[in-house]
This record gives sequence, structure tokens and C-alpha cells, in this order.
Amino acid sequence: SIGSGAPGWAPTTDGCSVGLEVEDFDAAVAHLKSREVKFHMEPFATPVCRMAFILDPDGNAICIHKRNAGHQ
Repeated sequence: SIGSGAPGWAPTTDGCSVGLEVEDFDAAVAHLKSREVKFHMEPFATPVCRMAFILDPDGNAICIHKRNAGHQ
């Protein structure tokens, strides 16, 4: 979906981003760190999910997340 996740998340001129839900958040973070992937934002929790932002080789941000139980 397209939307603003929180009042402080306003549109920017940085371009679009993509978010990918992972099956096992902790395993995904560990795998990315073992491959020395750069993290734009370290893992953090929200009321809906746990997420982190990584950077692709061109510097584009990619969100990985796992929804909390009860948030479909």
C-alpha cells in the first residue's frame, strides 16, 4: 500500500521506497549483517511491526519488517 506510516513521515524528494515483509525478522537481520549490508536505520519496534531500513548498493533505502501478532 502507499501511505504515510506516522505524522512525522512526510513525503520527501528522496524518491520512493519499498518495504518487504520477512518471515523471520531476527534471522533476516542477522543474515544481512553477516553479509555486511549497510543499515540506514537499525531494527526498531512500532505498535504494528518490527522494522529496519537497509541500503542497496546504489544507496536506496529498503524497509524490511515483520508484523506483530494480531496485526494483519
